[in-house]
Amino acid sequence: MFASVIAVSLLTASLSAVLTVNALPGEINGPDDLYGRAVGTIEGSVAKSWLEKEVNPVGQKITVKPYSDVQNAIEALRAGSVKAVVYDAPILDYYITKNKATDIELVGGLFEKTNYGFALKQGSPIREPINQVMLRLKENGVIDQIHAKWFGA
Repeated sequence: MFASVIAVSLLTASLSAVLTVNALPGEINGPDDLYGRAVGTIEGSVAKSWLEKEVNPVGQKITVKPYSDVQNAIEALRAGSVKAVVYDAPILDYYITKNKATDIELVGGLFEKTNYGFALKQGSPIREPINQVMLRLKENGVIDQIHAKWFGA
């Protein structure tokens, strides 16, 4: 009986430790966690401009490390040169999905929502047909299917 009590205690302690570690959040969970840390981004991007101008209420800034492309920024993250990579969510999501990067995850919400669009000449006759097709694709769920194909569910 004594051995059983010890065995059950050890099992319970091990299970509790595993569940606790899995429930702990990571070091970076959103924009407020970036201050005072090195953060990678892409040279010349809107994200770089945003990171460089940000200062928290106690005067801490974000140390910005620009990279030429997403792959170099992700490699810096893996190497520990930066604590996070901030860039366009769809591009980071695509990179993670395409490269099956299970050691990396997107955290926090969007810092700032930006829409993508098509540039057409002023008064273009194809503007309205493009709008109608895009609306139909959205209503029929095709846009969601495309998103799932390239970024995962």
